[in-house]
Amino acid sequence: MGYEKLPGDTLLTGFLGLPKNKQAYKVCEKNARQMIEFVGLSEYADKAANDLSYGQQKLVELARALISEPKALLLDEPLSGLNVIIIEKMLELIRKVKEKGTTVIIIEHNTEVVKQISDNIVALNFGKFLAEGDPESVYSNRDVIDSYLGGEI
Repeated sequence: MGYEKLPGDTLLTGFLGLPKNKQAYKVCEKNARQMIEFVGLSEYADKAANDLSYGQQKLVELARALISEPKALLLDEPLSGLNVIIIEKMLELIRKVKEKGTTVIIIEHNTEVVKQISDNIVALNFGKFLAEGDPESVYSNRDVIDSYLGGEI
């Protein structure tokens, strides 16, 4: 269920605190807590996001993106600035999201990570198409090697 508009949620029902409105918010809170548990932040569920570390904030961002159960998820540099422990956690979560049937599209410059979690890769260099395919074929492409790996394998 999308959370942008709850059934029966109007300014008046919210202001009056009507039972239908309260029930809808209980469902939302339950779902949010389940998602926070999914990303491994249950112990921080009642903290403000800006009180969390940068890595934990990235996990909150993932939880927010997943709460509406998207069919496709676009992640732009989800691993940038993260330490190794949070990168592993994020990769584990991305794998779980993929296993549940969500298409995950990732823009990421960490080529080793891309290789680990991708079924299909499209390599671009300054907007120019270089290669597409499974990780092995893309990473053995001469244009990709020259652009991303400095011309050496």
